[in-house]
Amino acid sequence: MSFTQNHPKKIDPKRLQVYVSPGDRCDGCDKQCELGYVYVSQGHYIYPTIAGEIIANFRNERNIRIFAGDDVKKNRTPQQTFQQELCTKSFAGKIARYCDHYKTR
Repeated sequence: MSFTQNHPKKIDPKRLQVYVSPGDRCDGCDKQCELGYVYVSQGHYIYPTIAGEIIANFRNERNIRIFAGDDVKKNRTPQQTFQQELCTKSFAGKIARYCDHYKTR
């Protein structure tokens, strides 16, 4: 497994500013984990993924556990669907910065 949070670490909020375009990978270590998203519970929730693993929750810079899933609204337009997918993928990039291995390997 590539993404771990065994050792809570303080994160500089400026490091959380990230833009993730389709096909991007984390640049925090040599694993180059793919950042993405997945729909679960019959499409009712969307979760960020790192290296293909669903990130249901993570610990933030204050060591507070944060739920990472987002409720999928019914009757969305294709543009709204695209925006939510892009935001979730970008969120995966932000979460990746909390990984134990980010900029340490």
